[in-house]
Amino acid sequence: MLRKFADCNLPLVIIGGTFYMGWLMVVYVLTAGPIVALASQASAESKKFVRPVEKLYAPVGWLHGHTPLKHPLEAYAQLWGLKKKR
Repeated sequence: MLRKFADCNLPLVIIGGTFYMGWLMVVYVLTAGPIVALASQASAESKKFVRPVEKLYAPVGWLHGHTPLKHPLEAYAQLWGLKKKR
């Protein structure tokens, strides 16, 4: 039996969806460190695979340059062995 739309708990769905999307964003940013570290060590033959990785993590680069997350992101990148740009 299908439940009517009015019967479902809409605020709970909104809170759950917001929590899930926030969790996914945190995981996305945390995966940038190891992935970019691996991409920076790529050989000359595998450079064609680096470009899609750069495009995938371009929003993290935007966060680095346009938000107060610059210093935390730099510290996290240094944990993965990436050098600080001057």
